[in-house]
Amino acid sequence: MDIFLDCPAFSGYTTAWQAVHRGVPIVTCEGLYLRQRLAGGLLRQIGLKDGIASSRDQYVKLAVRLAEECRFDPSSWTARRAAIRHAAPQADGNREAVIAFERILLEARAPAG
Repeated sequence: MDIFLDCPAFSGYTTAWQAVHRGVPIVTCEGLYLRQRLAGGLLRQIGLKDGIASSRDQYVKLAVRLAEECRFDPSSWTARRAAIRHAAPQADGNREAVIAFERILLEARAPAG
């Protein structure tokens, strides 16, 4: 595949993670719910926010622009994919979210007072 089009209704973290590790650009449009924000979170974590659309219209325009780049500008496309592969390891081993979730659970469990 040339471009990973993240499903706006239900994002996929694992598939998005696999895509960036292979240098595949992601286009996503975040919604209100966590299930709609996973790929966007991954892109933010690795510093590649340009794949996050703010509307469905922008989602389509971004996908078309990337498809045209892939087809008509091979050198830029190759550089883009290399940059994605280079940034992808930033998503690995980051335990900040797990630690924050653990802290919330422990605080909720702690007796009041």
